[in-house]
Amino acid sequence: MSETPRPEAGIVFGAGGNEDGIRRRATPARYALRLVVAVAYVGALVLALQLSGLGGGVADEPAQAEPVAVAPAGKAPPNRPATVPKRIPAWAWATYRWHDDRTGVRPPDAPPTLPAWYWEWRAWKAEVDP
Repeated sequence: MSETPRPEAGIVFGAGGNEDGIRRRATPARYALRLVVAVAYVGALVLALQLSGLGGGVADEPAQAEPVAVAPAGKAPPNRPATVPKRIPAWAWATYRWHDDRTGVRPPDAPPTLPAWYWEWRAWKAEVDP
């Protein structure tokens, strides 16, 4: 008996296959499903071996973390001064950056005489973000 393909159903009639004599055509989706199942099985097996302590090798060695700069122990960052407004105006940020390098002209939006809270905020900001 010759095989008669029916591409729209993905079925091939003829010898072999399941008990009905119908073989399912291997479509790319079926191969992808088989691949996903195989990868999941291997991943579960590797995880089980690592958890049981039998999966020796490089994976058991602890990874070296990058050093991170931290504040010295026991020294908490200072509290924000109470006189500083909740929202810092844009001119204060521009003036803060200008004071750091003194390049260009002074920010034109800044008041001619800077308020007292600006200097407290500037000192606090320099201590928090060196």
